[in-house]
Amino acid sequence: MNPGPAASLLVEGSIARRWSLQTGIIRSLKTYQAKGSEYEWTWAYKQPQGPSSVDGSCTVFELPLNIRFDISQRPASRWFVGAGVSSYKMQKEKYTYEYDTYYPGAMSRWESKKPSGWNLFSHANASVGYERFITKRLSLIAEPYVRIPLRGVGIGKVNLYTTGIWFSIRYSPEFRK
Repeated sequence: MNPGPAASLLVEGSIARRWSLQTGIIRSLKTYQAKGSEYEWTWAYKQPQGPSSVDGSCTVFELPLNIRFDISQRPASRWFVGAGVSSYKMQKEKYTYEYDTYYPGAMSRWESKKPSGWNLFSHANASVGYERFITKRLSLIAEPYVRIPLRGVGIGKVNLYTTGIWFSIRYSPEFRK
């Protein structure tokens, strides 16, 4: 999988001194390659020979639900770990199929005409991060993460493993009681 762009809008609320709950929406572009055996032919088009590999790209909406625990809290920084689940909605799927041997009439590419449905709780999430406070309300965050598939997503029911690092700016508003 190649790195792709992603953007998110997340909200987080404290549920105890070191514990927070986080949710929001993430939009990303995922590109990947799968073996033919890792791709499921789920539609009516059948052919005698399956592809040896599938190159894919898709735009994804992700709804994460994570819990975060602050391991270390200092006046100017904190270390934390997070875990949770995500639901994926595939938006624009494009696939190119490669074959070991030539087969006349074999499908060489496919592109979605409409988004596939939601894949509820399709991925487990894990992360570790560092937050550095610039002011009392503003901080910078670096957070390496992994998304581990619990089941396949999209038209080919592909297991999308995702790793990366979020670089974030956090603003914590003050709500008056």
